Amino acid sequence: MTEYYWNSPHQEYNRLSTAYLSAFVADVMNCKSIAFPLLASGNNGFDLQIAFETAKESLESFEPRKDLKKVMIVLYGIRSIQVARDQGISVEEVIDNKYILANDENYTSPGQ
Repeated sequence: MTEYYWNSPHQEYNRLSTAYLSAFVADVMNCKSIAFPLLASGNNGFDLQIAFETAKESLESFEPRKDLKKVMIVLYGIRSIQVARDQGISVEEVIDNKYILANDENYTSPGQ
């Protein structure tokens, strides 16, 4: 992560990272999995690329101590999916194409 973002005057990127890490109380509660939306990727004015990098780095830094085996980031919309793919992340699409096509005329399914 670029140092500029972490040292911003309002510490918003540090706060975003802390939001992800604080949710890992799920590990203490013996949860086996947890899913996070891509925080700050909507109307908050964060750059989508930076929001994804912050989520990725925050979640990769966590080391579960109990039963937590699966951590997921939930991406909404083709823009966030493309950001993940641009970073070489394999994205599993769970919502069917009919739903996506009805809501995003620019979307094309992989393999089409």
